Amino acid sequence: MSRRCYHSWQIMPPILFFALLMIQPGCAIDLEWLEDQFSAKEDDDPKNKVEAGQERELADDYVESTEPLAADEFKLLVVGDSLSAAYEDVSHGELYHRIAQPWLSDCGYNIRMANISQPGIKSARGIVKLTEYLQEATVPPTHVLIALGSNDGLQLEPIATLKSNLSQLIEHIQSGGAKPLLAGNKLPDNFAERAIAGYQGGKDLAIAVVNALWGIDIDRNKDLRDQLDNYADEANEYALDFEKVFADLAGQYKIPLWSNILHKVGGVPGRNQNDGIHPNAEGHRYMATHFVHFIQNKTDIRATSQATDACQFTALNP
Repeated sequence: MSRRCYHSWQIMPPILFFALLMIQPGCAIDLEWLEDQFSAKEDDDPKNKVEAGQERELADDYVESTEPLAADEFKLLVVGDSLSAAYEDVSHGELYHRIAQPWLSDCGYNIRMANISQPGIKSARGIVKLTEYLQEATVPPTHVLIALGSNDGLQLEPIATLKSNLSQLIEHIQSGGAKPLLAGNKLPDNFAERAIAGYQGGKDLAIAVVNALWGIDIDRNKDLRDQLDNYADEANEYALDFEKVFADLAGQYKIPLWSNILHKVGGVPGRNQNDGIHPNAEGHRYMATHFVHFIQNKTDIRATSQATDACQFTALNP
């Protein structure tokens, strides 16, 4: 599927409006120009123009230790977006990695956690944020969890771009001597259904408006009708391609994959905030449980001391 198709779907509502103009005699609209106007441009968002120190403050509410790592100690850095950062109703202390840290300690793991996740960022910002962090950090990480991509998916970033950005970040981490870990993601289960419903509603509205204003039957304009009909299929195909990116990269680079960061959290009532997308405190507790399983069973991070009885919680699979 072409890059242009993905961006066309992303700006479906404005294109539907301009499509009405296109069917008037003598009126032509440059769709590629429209895509440029309506496509999300992260670099133009003032929310992304934050000083490095402020980003660090947003990411965590504690000061990192400057003590060198002990012989049996690991340091795991999380580079993510709002799914891994304090966002709206969730405080820093309620994030999954913060919850998981004492649980892992009960299981004999000595892991120092750090987090530079920031709401709203896409995969392209990963290397920038990591570089800024390493310039300031006294103790470099031994492992870096890449938890980016959700905003790329929701903004329908081309799959090739997402894959290239994550590949560069993986290689950047490896070149610095740390070991990359990858958190998989998927678009909401009802993503395509919402997209199709929105498209159909927009098309119905377009038909009504055109008929009322100009007396033109939009359904008899085959080229335009075919173009609109393609959007539903593109939404479904994009969702499938998006989910595959993470497994493909994990296989290509032979790195550990947390298959779905929102496993049994995404779309589950009571585990998400009012927007239905971002996990609430309860959702982060579920994420923490799966995060512990991931560390124990998928990574080369090993327990270095005896587990306590409290470690038995990891036998649960909520």
